[in-house]
Amino acid sequence: MKRFHPPLVLALSVLVTMMRISIADAQSITRGPYLQRGYKSFIIVKWTTSASTDSEVKVGTSPGAETLTFTSASGTDHRVEVTGLQPATKYFYKIVSSGATLVGGDSSHYFVTSPNDGDEPFHVWALGDSGISATLSSGEHPNQAAVRDSFLNVVPLEDLSFFVHLGDIAYSTGTDTQFQ
Repeated sequence: MKRFHPPLVLALSVLVTMMRISIADAQSITRGPYLQRGYKSFIIVKWTTSASTDSEVKVGTSPGAETLTFTSASGTDHRVEVTGLQPATKYFYKIVSSGATLVGGDSSHYFVTSPNDGDEPFHVWALGDSGISATLSSGEHPNQAAVRDSFLNVVPLEDLSFFVHLGDIAYSTGTDTQFQ
């Protein structure tokens, strides 16, 4: 049986500890991001991270060319008000922590600011009491998927201006796991 020398054991112990710290400190988004209170010149971006961090929201008019930066307070529940935006403009965004992009920076993470005052048509999807236990491998219930698909057959996702959920989506005690 081969024995490790004490300095080697100590070095391996330090390496394993450093790996654990590195893994523990790695950030990920556990909920969100959510876009709220969108208006012609601002929007609120909210998200939750796996560990306390001070993240940034970067915004621009094309993916990968984010020119505006807004910093969140340190913590796990983040809320950033993105201001100084132009009306009726499509903006792309990403959330960054310690220089690494957590989400976004691509063509699927965007919002469009409201137009200037005036009558603009829009589509809203409002629903409530949508919670039910998942039964499909995708994590959705067939009845929930059928409701979503029926709506999207009438109003395509790209024509949907916003979505409002009226609540009652977490049953029993309303834990983080149930909401997630």
